[in-house]
Order: sequence, then structure tokens, then C-alpha cells
Amino acid sequence: MRHLPFPLKTLPLFILPALICGLSSSWAFSILEPSPAVTYHPGQRIPIILALGEVPGVTKVHYFWYGEDEDMLKELVEQKLILAASAKSTPPFGGTIAIPKDAIGTYRLLAVAEQGGRQSQVELLAIFDEVLLQVEPTAPLLEIDFQTDKPLRLGRAGGSQVYEQVDFLGKTLELPVVGYFADGVTRHIRHHTAGTTYHSANESIVTVNPDGVLRLMGNGTTTLTVKNRGQEASLEIQVEVEAT
Repeated sequence: MRHLPFPLKTLPLFILPALICGLSSSWAFSILEPSPAVTYHPGQRIPIILALGEVPGVTKVHYFWYGEDEDMLKELVEQKLILAASAKSTPPFGGTIAIPKDAIGTYRLLAVAEQGGRQSQVELLAIFDEVLLQVEPTAPLLEIDFQTDKPLRLGRAGGSQVYEQVDFLGKTLELPVVGYFADGVTRHIRHHTAGTTYHSANESIVTVNPDGVLRLMGNGTTTLTVKNRGQEASLEIQVEVEAT
């Protein structure tokens, strides 16, 4: 059982009250399977085995599937729910999930216990655990592409609408990078956990971090090179913004 590694404001409603009160639990509630030591594949069906430990009154366990650094926004909770299990499930409070076919990289499988008949301050406890899982497609990567204009014009060069959004040096933005795979699935491969690396030809114009987040450093034109699984793609970036 662990602390959730994301901001309080991003937690679902049923977790918020417990963490606001600053309480934690010493009960050994933990995900036994799947194991973080194993590499999984898109579409693969994997068993979930949970140890309740000494947690009392558990009526249901909800499992959520998130990208490694994805926010747990309350409005997305239902979309991210991948399994709801009870004592009648096989195994109890576990089951089987199918990894999404477009998955690639590192994901968080989060288990949250729902308790009934609790009393006193035990009602305020949030019981949860999570594991990080690595997902790798078996299909080869055929091509890398950018879901943006080519070349990418930022600032005045991109027209008034873009200029209103990217209007000063130091601005950061996520580069939408996708990969076309031989299994016919298009996957988002921006994060380094998907195996993607980046190189900016001129870091005085644009820098890029390991997860494909661009930072505008100066006006001019540069080329960004992206590599993944033996494939390579380049994107020309033109920056014309006002210095702050």
C-alpha cells in the first residue's frame, strides 16, 4: 500500500477526503500480480491478484489504468476504470484485464479499495496501491510522424491564432509524436518510456526534454530529430515571437 504520486487536486472524489485529513494506513493492501518486473504487450490479457492484508470491510476494489505522468482528473475517472472487483470475483477482488491495443511505454495500474460499514476515523482512510507496468508492442515500428503542421511555425510565423497561444520566449509545449506500427495501430510515442529520443539542431532556438516537451529559446529556424526503434523523422521548427 503506497502514497499516490500525484497532486491532491487531481485525485478522484472518493480518495480526496482521506488525504486531506492526512491519514494513512499500515494495513498490507497490495497488488501481487501483475508484476512490474515483466514486460507486457498491447492486447495481452493479464491476471490481477490482490492481497487485502488486514484491511477490514472491503466491499469492492476499483482498478484504474493511467499513463505514468497522466493526471487523475475527476472527470476522467470513469474512462480510466479498467476493472471493478468484489469478493465474488475470480480471484476475490481481482480478475483479468486486457491491456489497451494502443498502449506503449510505462503505465500505472492503481487499485483503490471501497469499504462498507466503517466507523470513526477509519472512514477517512484511503486504501490503495499501484504498480508501474512496461508495455512494448511486438509489431515493428514502420514510421514516425508529427500530428502538427510541417514545418511547425510558432509565433507570428504561424498566424495570429497560434501567435496568441505561443507569444513569448520560454514558452513550453508538448510535441505530438505518433508511431505507425505494422499491426495497423497508431500509438502516441512522445514519452521516453516509449523508446523515443530527441535532438534539437540548435538549442539556442528550441530545446527539447526527454519526453518531447519543447521550450522556445530564441527566434530562428531549427530542425528537431526524433528516433525510435530504428526509425527516424525530422521536423523543421520556425520560431518568431517577442522576447519577454
